[in-house]
Amino acid sequence: MRRRARLNRQLKAGALAFSLVASAVFSPAPMQAEPLEVNREGMIAMAAHALNTGEVEMAQTLVQAVLTANPEDLEALILQARIAEATENSVKARRFARYAWGKSRRDESADPRAAYAASMTMARAHAREGNYTLSQWWLRRAVEDAPDDVSRSEAVRHFQTVRRRNPWSGQLRFNIAPNSNINNGSANEEVMIFDLPFSVPLPAQMQALSGTEAAVGVTLRRALGETQKRKTEAYLQWDSRRFELSSEAKRKAPTAKAADYAMDTVTLGLDHRILGANQRLEYALGASVGHTQYGGKDYAWQYGVDLGVEYGLSPSERVSIGVGVDEIDLVQTSDARLYEARTRYQAMTGDGQLGLSLTFSQSQSPMSSFDYDQFRIGAQFTLNKPILGAEVSIGLDMRNRTYEVTPFGSNGREDSEIGASLGLVFKDFDYMGFAPAVTLSSSRTNSNIGIYDTKRNSATLGIVSSF
Repeated sequence: MRRRARLNRQLKAGALAFSLVASAVFSPAPMQAEPLEVNREGMIAMAAHALNTGEVEMAQTLVQAVLTANPEDLEALILQARIAEATENSVKARRFARYAWGKSRRDESADPRAAYAASMTMARAHAREGNYTLSQWWLRRAVEDAPDDVSRSEAVRHFQTVRRRNPWSGQLRFNIAPNSNINNGSANEEVMIFDLPFSVPLPAQMQALSGTEAAVGVTLRRALGETQKRKTEAYLQWDSRRFELSSEAKRKAPTAKAADYAMDTVTLGLDHRILGANQRLEYALGASVGHTQYGGKDYAWQYGVDLGVEYGLSPSERVSIGVGVDEIDLVQTSDARLYEARTRYQAMTGDGQLGLSLTFSQSQSPMSSFDYDQFRIGAQFTLNKPILGAEVSIGLDMRNRTYEVTPFGSNGREDSEIGASLGLVFKDFDYMGFAPAVTLSSSRTNSNIGIYDTKRNSATLGIVSSF
């Protein structure tokens, strides 16, 4: 009976397709001005209806009739991809969807919904095969191809779902910025050192040199195991900074080389998170090893462990505390051990997101001039409503660091730093979910040892993900 019903559906679909094509060819011209076009549209509409109601075989027969007449028919190609998807033939679905997507982008007269439908089909086909990263890539294309806000929101929602299923995740960072102090040099031309009653000139290379900074970074994460209450991830992070001296800096310090200030850091780490029984408490444990090169030479190896606890005070408030220990092997000088304790408060308000942080750090080293205590306070607020089309965030940071011993004086050293930043993300100008971002920042450090007085201003242009 089932075979007979299937045969009847095929015969009905074939007869219907044949009658429509025949009427297009043999109907008298005065009776129908454009018979072929009308029948083509009717067959597309009936194929779509058949597919949506589960009559996949009928839809296939109708679509095949259209493609026989015109192998380049865009709507038929998309329907063919969806039919392949409905029959769980992901390879065929991807082949037709990719071809349809390329054709829709080349044809300026194509329906703008075609590219969106094709990219969404590609994303679903990749997800079905477990290629979640490629699925996310095609969902970003779908965001760009979306003909309206509703379609865009649908693509973003699917992207977030696939991201949660993907064991791999990545983050790309890039920015370029003018920087008034690329070498962390002193803001003074003359300083008082060694308790002398007079100032001495500071070499040009030890003074602040301006230029342009370019930074790029990549973080790759891989989930090693995940349950409802536990998650373990390994990550690899690489950051690189390069500089170009300004004409003024080259005149000021002719022997200075921008390559001497280049920095590269590679870190390999492991994170483990445990969700508490009440769903509001989360524990975090991490370990990492990193290597840094400065000026093209080995600078330091760093080994660290970190423990943290986060608690949800309410649906809109969270507080966290953490402690960490880093063993730092400075290749050219001495080793150091850095202890850190921190707390952070985050809240969602009616106007935006607020973050407050307090950190205490202590460095201990066989070389006494490396020992210091540091307190740091930070605050950041991100507005909910955009201003002139930009998402706005404001940051403030204050730091106080004290050294009992310094090579440039007998009374120790005390540095006080204050910094402010303004971040702007222009989501209206995003492409495939990536938006341009501008960060304006300024900081100043005042020290009782003039050589450590610094000023730094920068305007950073970068790219961030919109979702």
